[in-house]
Amino acid sequence: MDTIWLSISSGKGPEECAYVSTLTVKALLKELQSRPELNTKASIIDSEPSNVKENIRSALLALEGTDVKAFVESWGRNHEIAEGEKEWLNQR
Repeated sequence: MDTIWLSISSGKGPEECAYVSTLTVKALLKELQSRPELNTKASIIDSEPSNVKENIRSALLALEGTDVKAFVESWGRNHEIAEGEKEWLNQR
């Protein structure tokens, strides 16, 4: 089983960026829950709330599973995340 640590952050951007960070985390978690064949689970290790209720400035997720690397690579392609916008904190 592989583990990838994924950081999603709005940086120092305005509240709209925190909203997008929130939507990104929710979309990723929803997709994993709806696709058990991926054999990958996600845990939110830590998050920093924003000034607006239910928004997050940043989140650290641990993605674990036998297909985690393929999921992360395909998720980035399918959601049009540019290479420069991805930052992997740690891979085990």
